[in-house]
Amino acid sequence: MLLLRGLPQAYKPLCTISERNMSVQWGKLAADTLTQNYDAATEDLLRLRESLDNQSFATPLMQLQQRTWLMHWSLHVFWNTENGKNALIDLFLQPAYMSAIQINAQHLLRYLAAAVVVNRKRRNVLRELIKVIQQESYEYSDPITQVRVQVLWRVCGAVWLAMITAGCREFELC
Repeated sequence: MLLLRGLPQAYKPLCTISERNMSVQWGKLAADTLTQNYDAATEDLLRLRESLDNQSFATPLMQLQQRTWLMHWSLHVFWNTENGKNALIDLFLQPAYMSAIQINAQHLLRYLAAAVVVNRKRRNVLRELIKVIQQESYEYSDPITQVRVQVLWRVCGAVWLAMITAGCREFELC
């Protein structure tokens, strides 16, 4: 594992092809995630996100696909780290990544909704989330995006949402 940790940094100056550097970063993220080294995987996600945002791609579709994959991989890492739900909310609500969700991966809205509902500190983004869910409801809906967020907020209000969150804490979901 120690060899793997230093490999991407040693390889980067040797390789001038950005696609290969990107492949190395994806490989390191996969290795750290699969070995449950979530602290290193979080750092890998941040580096990879920076690379995705700063690199020019052959087509916009390729960049969209890379961002979508980053969000998928981030789910496992962020749900298994302390303060990870905040990081997930921050990543998913960035305009470029929210566009990727709306275009390519509407099903990721369920994880964003769950992270917002169980994270008491981030309830301030609930209204923004509801707007996005309403915009995407013609294309995608599931029980979490439709019932859990919209009905709880509209019908029951913040008091009911607090009660649900207290129930989640009982089962260590938040």
